[in-house]
Amino acid sequence: MSLFIGLGLSFGGGLRVLSALGAPTNWIVDIIVSGLIISGGTEGINSIMKYLGYSKEKEKANAAAAKEEAGEAALKKIA
Repeated sequence: MSLFIGLGLSFGGGLRVLSALGAPTNWIVDIIVSGLIISGGTEGINSIMKYLGYSKEKEKANAAAAKEEAGEAALKKIA
């Protein structure tokens, strides 16, 4: 029953998880995956939120590393 509700919300309500994450997928695949995630209830949504949190932390670490490398390069240029 929850799968049908999830698919209904995904198709009828336009709730598309993969497109919100920026994944280039076919709309049919997006509807099916979104329906499965929504049908999982809070656990499925929680998994998506954890993934987004991990992605955000990874981007912060990459930005900090790039900033540090740029600073070191600038110091070498001055010296």
